[in-house]
Amino acid sequence: MHTSSQKIATIIGHERMKSQWRWQKNQGAHEATLIAYETLDSLWASTYTGSCTNTGCQECVIAVLQEVDSIEWDRVRPHLEEELVEVQALAKDAEALMCSVTDLEGPCSGKLKIECTRLLCRTQLWVAAEEEIICLMDQGQEVLDDALYQDKLVWQSE
Repeated sequence: MHTSSQKIATIIGHERMKSQWRWQKNQGAHEATLIAYETLDSLWASTYTGSCTNTGCQECVIAVLQEVDSIEWDRVRPHLEEELVEVQALAKDAEALMCSVTDLEGPCSGKLKIECTRLLCRTQLWVAAEEEIICLMDQGQEVLDDALYQDKLVWQSE
């Protein structure tokens, strides 16, 4: 169930996307660039945080640790494996988008390529983080705890 602040954030995000689309169109962006931006926005919205400024990795690790405190790792692991498959698919979609914009030219295409690169890097980091969580938890919760608090997780070096 969405809280009122989540609904407001969704409305603001939607209005921001519409405003961005109008601005890009007014700048002379080609139709292919506009469509790619829509895909980019949709993929960003599918990330863990829906944000291009917050990786969400720490929140994910903490959530896993909390869940493992409540139920056993063996019951949490299948859920994380499903999430990993979803994240891998998102990373493939980001890679496909990156490939599709490589040859685009014209207004707004340069920024689009930069943003696609950022998304691809973010999704690849997310895949690595999810794989690392599973690998470390398979060795024991204390192994993930140690890595987290010693800043040794893959996303902590970013």
